[in-house]
Amino acid sequence: MADEQLTDGKIIRTLSKEALEIVKDYENVPYYNNKHRQVRMALRVLVGKGSPEEIAHEVLIYALREKVDFKNLTPELQKKFLIEHNIGIDCSGLAYYILDAESTARGKGTLASQLNFPSANGPFMRLGRFFRRRYVENAGVRTFAYETNSHEIPLLDITPADLIVILESGTNISANHVLIVTQVNLIQNMPTEIHYIHSIAWPVDGKFGHGVREGRIAIKNINKSLLDQTWIENGKIGLENFTYHKASAAGSLSLRRLNWL
Repeated sequence: MADEQLTDGKIIRTLSKEALEIVKDYENVPYYNNKHRQVRMALRVLVGKGSPEEIAHEVLIYALREKVDFKNLTPELQKKFLIEHNIGIDCSGLAYYILDAESTARGKGTLASQLNFPSANGPFMRLGRFFRRRYVENAGVRTFAYETNSHEIPLLDITPADLIVILESGTNISANHVLIVTQVNLIQNMPTEIHYIHSIAWPVDGKFGHGVREGRIAIKNINKSLLDQTWIENGKIGLENFTYHKASAAGSLSLRRLNWL
């Protein structure tokens, strides 16, 4: 985590440069919904859990096979290429790689060495995780939200690498989602604005509009809940902001911090 001291008591607090590099690597990567595609036990990059390196490698394979000069495509066509080949990242996969970089940068070890997996502790799941190193595949939103991995924090204490966890949303209340705080602006040590990143598909996104995107939350009253603040994403606020709508309709919304950070 890094601080930049400005004038008039203003501070900008961000993720470590290592974690911000991961954020940059995922720019323009589409969203992947494994639940809709029902793909299991495949390569990480094909189930929405690929690292930036794995995604780049898979894209190179397809591009060479199809004789496509991927690097010289426009960002829009690059994203279209990924979507047409079912390559993307889901929200917890994105969170995993960002938090892994942040944890390592702070000298706290990798996520694989720190996370507990209460929902993946059957004998076969444990063997699969150990021998095939399927840590990221098992690290869903609820994994991050388990008390053994994270604890709830007040809005006043929010800092980069904290999680905004949305549980039990959607029409069948089975959808979970996570956002990672990338930056916190403070004045006189009081948070005034939160910047976050996540991977999501809004209903209005269509086939090619979804993916990794950033938003921010302007804190109007630190003594009120997160939902009482102003969420701004994709030029939308209020219920027109689907991320805010998803959070407001969820069974549970919480700010959480990994126990070892």
